[in-house]
Amino acid sequence: MYRIFLLFLLLLPSLAAAEIKRLAVLEFSGIGVDENLLLLMGEEARSGIIKVVDRNEILVMTRESMMLVLQDMGKDASCIDGTCEVEIARNIGADYVISGAVVKTSDEYVLTLKLHESETGRLLASNIADATNLNTLRKSTSNFSRQLMAEGFGGVVSNAESSSASGFQGGFDDDWQLEGSKETIIHFDSEPKDAIVMLDGQLLCQSTPCSKQVSLGGHQISMQKERYKAKKMTVELKKGEKVSFQLDPDFGYLNVSSSETGISILLDGKNVGKLPLKELEITKGSHVLSIEDKCYLGKEYHFSISSGETETVAAYPVKARSSGIRVSVLDKDSNAKEAKIYVDGDYLGLSPLTEKVNLCSEELVVEVGGQKTRKALSLEEKQVEDVEIVLGGEKLVVGNRYKAVLIPSGTFQMGCTSEQSDCDDDE
Repeated sequence: MYRIFLLFLLLLPSLAAAEIKRLAVLEFSGIGVDENLLLLMGEEARSGIIKVVDRNEILVMTRESMMLVLQDMGKDASCIDGTCEVEIARNIGADYVISGAVVKTSDEYVLTLKLHESETGRLLASNIADATNLNTLRKSTSNFSRQLMAEGFGGVVSNAESSSASGFQGGFDDDWQLEGSKETIIHFDSEPKDAIVMLDGQLLCQSTPCSKQVSLGGHQISMQKERYKAKKMTVELKKGEKVSFQLDPDFGYLNVSSSETGISILLDGKNVGKLPLKELEITKGSHVLSIEDKCYLGKEYHFSISSGETETVAAYPVKARSSGIRVSVLDKDSNAKEAKIYVDGDYLGLSPLTEKVNLCSEELVVEVGGQKTRKALSLEEKQVEDVEIVLGGEKLVVGNRYKAVLIPSGTFQMGCTSEQSDCDDDE
């Protein structure tokens, strides 16, 4: 009996001079959207509409009354999601119907509201709103619905409630919505570090790692570092996001080894270190390797390298620069003696001896009867040095550069004596 009476009241034409029109707000639809939130959005829409309509002209139907009418008519709620708005409105005796649909895009939620006249099926107004957060969009639905009514009905809608008892007209607009922050702090990093970060073509920070406050959503981010390839990609930034790029080298690597170590090596005429070289970073393109060393000679090595490649020279050919020595050994009576000759520990033969040796040879050793006499060498490239050794402790070097005098054993006085008057302070 109660349902029949309620149905009678809903369908009964108004007894007032002006017939009251009925407006139905259907349940909102949305794919992949929480149904409870959709129900709340429908209630927000009804709440906003009630605040602005002239209640003497428009009656906003509740969800319960719409469902009750459908049940009493033997119909279900399969179409109440808004896909057949006009048909539903006619079934429940509504003159106007509002439907809403929510669509999720890559970075936001979009709400579409429509207002139809049920008798003619004519679209009176539509409104589209968006927000990055679904809950924020729900809170704004009330305001969007009022805008829809204002567009569709014009004079039927009053923007404020009236109080006939007090005589006041107008009301308070308390439905202003403050959306949540659309910015967040993002941490940027790179490998290797110290890269420049660009956001949408604008400089964001000079050196990674860095943390910056940026807007949520899709952005084009690029990182650049000298001698590395710039890297660019579009990133969907969310709260708490960390963005890290692995930068690819825009150079190659060089490894050089040889039978000798400590030799200075040049790359394109510039000294880059000493042998061996390991993982030396070099620019891509063509290059020339060469040797620069006072003791060694090396051939030029030509090669080309691309970004990220490694050039390995496993046995760089080097050759010692040469000089010569001519060695003779005498006793204290100037008689020639046969002696073993060593240079830097290598046995060369018996004196007298003329031999080719390395330019940077350092020490000559003469051995006779187990006794050794040592002499430091200072040679010139491609020149023969005459070395004469007198046994008995004295060492003679004879040649164009030196003249030696044999001194008998005994004692003698050197320097300025007391009877001299022109002595310097240090003599």
